[in-house]
Amino acid sequence: MSDPITLYDEVICDALTQVKSLDLASDEATATVKNLEILSKCQPTKPEPEPETIPEPTTFWGKFKAGSAKIWDNETTRVTIKAAGAFGGVALVTWTTVYRDHVITKEAQTQANQRNS
Repeated sequence: MSDPITLYDEVICDALTQVKSLDLASDEATATVKNLEILSKCQPTKPEPEPETIPEPTTFWGKFKAGSAKIWDNETTRVTIKAAGAFGGVALVTWTTVYRDHVITKEAQTQANQRNS
């Protein structure tokens, strides 16, 4: 048995040849064109080709690059990096505020402990 796509192509070619030989003003040509329109809507889908397989790396460096690419090309990794940046910013602001307050307090205590000469 032949392929459905090949069979469809043959039938559509025969129908087009038949329409070509008819008088377009006749009722038979009108019916044939309507049948051809219906036939064109019934076209079978072409099978999708097999996806090409990506060759697995064999060298250490190739395996390392492939592994690191899988890690970096991951949504969880991206979200973790963004969250770490946000938390790092909060931690930096907190640390600088606490450090500044500590320095100001230390300077104030030092001034208070100085004797007037």
